[in-house]
Amino acid sequence: MNLNKGTIALIDGFEFDVKEVLKIDDLDATWDIRISIRKHKINGHKELEKAILSGIEPEEAIVKWFYSMKVKEFKTYDAIKNPNVKNAVDEIRKLMLIDELSMVEIVDVLNFSLYDNFWKNQILSLCGLRKKNKSGVKKIDSLRLAAKRAKEEKFQESKKPLTKQKNRKMQELD
Repeated sequence: MNLNKGTIALIDGFEFDVKEVLKIDDLDATWDIRISIRKHKINGHKELEKAILSGIEPEEAIVKWFYSMKVKEFKTYDAIKNPNVKNAVDEIRKLMLIDELSMVEIVDVLNFSLYDNFWKNQILSLCGLRKKNKSGVKKIDSLRLAAKRAKEEKFQESKKPLTKQKNRKMQELD
């Protein structure tokens, strides 16, 4: 990857403008890259964007974004109002390093869990995402499967033929 001032770098699903590249020692291989987010694939998540732009670690940004969204619905839950950020960050890190999930995948499934009628009540803490159920399946894997199914159902729904009533309305608009 060629990182020069003014170029754009794609790192873990995020697009960055390279603002400055500073050489920090005599080795050409070691560089400190100061970058700022231009745009990313996770559209519409202002809290997440603000957290990342503030310069905190991506894992911590995900944790802060998730709990800032969760507290809107579960204001009285102490575990949501005062989450264990350190443990939650460790959990996100493990999802990335051990389970090999990208930031985009993690945010996508967490976003699904915020709005799905079943999962919004099941994921109250990020600390249990890697725990296995009685069948030996991790909660994150069950959540990913549910998110995938919901996405496929939405896609199939969009492919269904229009009803006669919708067809008439569309013809009236023409």
